[in-house]
Parts: sequence; C-alpha cells; structure tokens
Amino acid sequence: MYHTDAINTDSWLMENPYVNEINEENPYGYTIEMNAAKAKEKGLANGGKVRLSSLEGASVEGVLATSEGVHAECVSVIGGHWGSKSKYMPRAFNKGVPVVHLIPGQTPDRLDHICSAFDQCVRVKIEKIA
Repeated sequence: MYHTDAINTDSWLMENPYVNEINEENPYGYTIEMNAAKAKEKGLANGGKVRLSSLEGASVEGVLATSEGVHAECVSVIGGHWGSKSKYMPRAFNKGVPVVHLIPGQTPDRLDHICSAFDQCVRVKIEKIA
C-alpha cells in the first residue's frame, strides 16, 4: 500500500528543495516501511536493502524502515509513484520507491467501478538483497 504523510502530497512536491531535504532526513521518507516484528521474523533489518516482487513478475527495490505503524500483513511506501526517471526533475530523479510499477496491466477487472480508479492493492513478496 502507499500512503501520504503530513509533508508529501503524493509525488507532486518531490522537486521542492525544502520537501526533498525533509524526506532525505526523515528515516521513513524514501523507504519501504514494514512492521518491525514481521521484519524480524523474516530476517530483515531496518536500513537493509530489499526487493518487492509482484505475482506478475514486476519488482522494485528500496531501503527497509521498520515501524510499529504498519500492519503485519502489509508493506507501505510514501507517495506511490516516485522513482522519477525524468531529466527535468533533477531533485526527484531516482528517489523513493516507485510502487506503481507493481500494479498489473490496466485491465477493466482492476477498475473500481464507482470512481474508475485502479485497484492499488497488490500482493508482493519481500526479500533481502545481498
């Protein structure tokens, strides 16, 4: 899942120098968050590099931040569509974890039939990167 904190508004503010500085100093700013007890159970450590892989074969990598604020069956990332590759966004370039890359193809069966938004609940596997 992804969420927005008090500083970020999805990824629209990543290019703002002040917001970027806060995110770089924030231990949860550009990370993948996971429940601390569940991370320990899986042999994952706070600050370690991890990979999220979807059932469809897509994957993203990031730094793990453990927290008691995340449900044990979830992982979470601030923003949802970070990891910009645009040369016109030099501050935001390649920062954060672009979890939208894990959402499978845009097929009608993944649409919310009330507001036409895509279902962003994606099952993933998390693993340590050596």
